[in-house]
Amino acid sequence: MNEICRRIEQNLLQRGIAVKCVSAARWGKARSSALCLVMPGLQDVFYRLCRTQPRTGIYSGRKILMGEVVLDGHKHSLYLPLLNYQSEMERRLGFRLERESPSMEQTGRYRFKMCFPVDKEKVDLSTIEEIAGVLTEFILVTSDYIRKIQAAKTG
Repeated sequence: MNEICRRIEQNLLQRGIAVKCVSAARWGKARSSALCLVMPGLQDVFYRLCRTQPRTGIYSGRKILMGEVVLDGHKHSLYLPLLNYQSEMERRLGFRLERESPSMEQTGRYRFKMCFPVDKEKVDLSTIEEIAGVLTEFILVTSDYIRKIQAAKTG
């Protein structure tokens, strides 16, 4: 995960965007091994990278690497308007964006995710590069739409 996060930082820096990679402990998840990428100008919105093994859903029982944009607390200001652009974002990315389940959204978790099955314990360099490239595009595309929504609201 650290290597993927480092490569995402490099990819974004090449495009003129400086991000900070911090531990999830900053958001009160002291035991979490997740890494968070904080974009300049996006208050309370961040990108999270973590390893997980879901108990339910299409990835049930599989080890996955998950990248997500965390929009908790921004249901009406960002998340719902971003849903209007979901198909457009997916078209630009060439991948399907996943949402939290309706029951999780009811608890205040508003996120778009990309999941990568990694059934092996050690991920090879080409896979790391591929995942970092896809997640870089995910960050660029979603942040474009987030900024577009914020600009429309502030006028």
